Amino acid sequence: CVAADRVDEAHLLLNEMEAVDGIADVITYNTLAKGNAKAGRMDRCFQIYDRMLAQCIKPSQVTYGILLDCCINQNQVDRAAEVFHQMTRDGCVMNTVLYTTLIKGFVRAGQLDHATHVFEQMRTGRSVPPDLITFSILIKANCDGGRLEAALQLLEAM
Repeated sequence: CVAADRVDEAHLLLNEMEAVDGIADVITYNTLAKGNAKAGRMDRCFQIYDRMLAQCIKPSQVTYGILLDCCINQNQVDRAAEVFHQMTRDGCVMNTVLYTTLIKGFVRAGQLDHATHVFEQMRTGRSVPPDLITFSILIKANCDGGRLEAALQLLEAM
């Protein structure tokens, strides 16, 4: 249903699946959340997340990535930061993609200092290695912001 852009029908199917204990799993909820995110339905995406929690299903890295992407694509960087902090509180194992998604959101919102702070937290506090995409986003943002020295330092750190 979701792949065919029939998200509303997928919601009905989820209702039926939830009625049968144990059928809906994290992949089920992630698929539906992704469909809502793709359709620009951020509130419904978070409703799916809340339903998953109500069913005592633990969110995965993919779940949080979907929520972050949804927030970033809707220009809701503050909400993305809340999701990021919730992930940390929930003990989600952080990875490069999750950090880079939040960095991208801060850059899009014109908050380069916040993006840089997340990057430093990524490298030092969590020991998560940045990848080419992470560096590219930050190098371009620093160049665009006239921070050439910072851009060069990032280039050297690659």
